[in-house]
This record gives sequence, structure tokens and C-alpha cells, in this order.
Amino acid sequence: MIDRFFALATRVPLRTAATIALVFALATLTAASYAEGRRIRALDTSVANLEGSLAALEAELGALSQKADTAASSTASLSADLAASSRAQTAALKSQGDALQRAVAATTPAVVSIVAYDAGGNQVAAGTGFFARSTGYIVTNRHVVEDATLSYQVITATGASKPAAVVWLSPSEDLAVIKVAGAGYPTIALGGSSALALGEQVFAVGNALGRFSNSVSVGVVSGLDRSITAIDQTTGRSEDLSNIIQTDAAINPGNSGGPLVDLAGEAVGIDVATVRGSQSIGFAIPASEVKAALAGLHI
Repeated sequence: MIDRFFALATRVPLRTAATIALVFALATLTAASYAEGRRIRALDTSVANLEGSLAALEAELGALSQKADTAASSTASLSADLAASSRAQTAALKSQGDALQRAVAATTPAVVSIVAYDAGGNQVAAGTGFFARSTGYIVTNRHVVEDATLSYQVITATGASKPAAVVWLSPSEDLAVIKVAGAGYPTIALGGSSALALGEQVFAVGNALGRFSNSVSVGVVSGLDRSITAIDQTTGRSEDLSNIIQTDAAINPGNSGGPLVDLAGEAVGIDVATVRGSQSIGFAIPASEVKAALAGLHI
């Protein structure tokens, strides 16, 4: 069998063998070309995918850049708003400080010290008051001038000393009116205490400790419509006070009868008491009570 196959093979013409070899070569080349084509198509797909990824990355970078621009714009706007707010607050504080200084300058000339003397001419007590009328009428606390055995001297902001006569002592409130001779005195207008608001800035003026006349202390309205029991440190007598104003403006001994003033320069209260041992708890009688008293006295 082997011999016959060999013999058959040896009879194949040379041209046929060359053709077969060419066919095999072409087949091999075709296979190689097909494989190369597949590699090229795979590369094309990879390139397309890469181009898509690059496009998506560019779009994402664009979005991030837009967000960054928006954030920068927002930051700049916020910075501008904060700067404007800071300037506004500074201007408001300056304006409030200017208003306070103007109110203090306008009211302190009308505040007086009231000094009590015994029969021997010895000073035994001191308080504060203020001119409510240019004709010499002064508002103060009743407990400052209620002792009929004492004489009272008023010392004005200019340093002038004048004897004072007690005109009226309230039977129900810690209020009094005294008078000195003369006219043309500076006055403090009585404001509307009913319009006061918590946190509103006020200041007290008085003869602090009976030694420091026209002392100014600044604070706010801390409470409204308070009720307390006040005790006179000299006599030990107690008195119930209601519908009064609470403030953290310092009200020291000697300030009794002085004005509690708002930034408009109007007296909204009459300083009457403080809580000993506390920090910045003082009280004032509403100015509306004084208005009613003066109207009743036809002053």
C-alpha cells in the first residue's frame, strides 16, 4: 500500500505541486490578513472607546470648570455681601454711638443733685432729680425729699446751689415734685414709656453715691411691667412698686430720682431702685406716671 501511494505521489506533475503550494501560501496569507483585519478592527474599537472616554472626561471637566466659576462667583458675591453688611453694621453702630452722645449732651444740663441737710447744717442724704419745666419744677423720688425735718438744696449742672421747696409727694408712688426759684432752666422732655421695647438702648444720669454728679451709665431695657418690693436703706421702710421698667444701666445709690433716657433724649422713666448684690439690675418708674402727675397738678 505504501509503495503504491508513493508511486502515485511521484507521478504528480510539478505544475500541480506548485499550484498546491501557491494555494497553501494564499490561504496562509488570507488567514494572516483576516487576523490582521480583526486586530485593526479591535484597535479601531479601542480607539473609538478611548475617544468616547476622552469626550466624556472633557465634558466632566467642562462641568467642573463651570461649577468652579459658579462657586467663585458665589464666593465673590458672598464676600461683597459680607463686606457691605460689615460696613452697614459699622455705620449703624457709629450712628447709634453718635445718637447716644447727642442725647447725653442734650439731657445732662437738666439733671440736678438734691442734697438733704439736718437742722445743724449737716448733709445727711443725697439724690437726683431733673427739670421737667423751665420754670423750676423738678421731678424726683418721694423718698429723696419726704422728710419734713430736713431742708433740701438743689445743685444744678452749672454748679449753682439753690434752696428747694417740696411741692408734691405722691401718696401712692415713689414720686415727688420740688421747685426752685427762677426760670429758663434746661428741661428733659417726658417720653412715651408705653412704646418701649426689650433691648432698646437707654441711659441713666444721676448723682452716683451722692458724690459724682451727672454720672452716665448705659444699658438696655431688660424688662417691662415688673413688680418689686423696694426697701429704703435709710429708714428701713418697704414699698411695693408695680408696672416698672427693668434696666441693666447701672443705678447706684444717689441716682434715685434721676432720669432714664432713650436715644431720642426723652425721659422714659424715673430711676427708683436697684437690687443690692446683683449685677446690673435696676428699676425705673414709667414716665407716663410723671406726665399724669404733672397734668393733675396743672404744672
